[in-house]
Amino acid sequence: MPYEDDIYFNDDKYSEFDKDKWSDFIRKLNKTDRDILYLVCVQGMDYKEIADSFGISYAAAKQRYWTAKNNLKRIILKEGMLDE
Repeated sequence: MPYEDDIYFNDDKYSEFDKDKWSDFIRKLNKTDRDILYLVCVQGMDYKEIADSFGISYAAAKQRYWTAKNNLKRIILKEGMLDE
């Protein structure tokens, strides 16, 4: 369950991507970024649960999620799929 402030995931401009395209983008992320996005977006985990799973602080879990989203955005932009 992405957080309400997830402008990257709630924006209509991403709705044009099909499942295969999303899979291509996600495969280009490092394992930590993939894991974090999976736990939040698919499993619906919150920052506290992620922190507990990874043995890190709440702030670090929040930062890792932010970093993963930004890395995904960079990949999408690099592929020329979106304008900044």
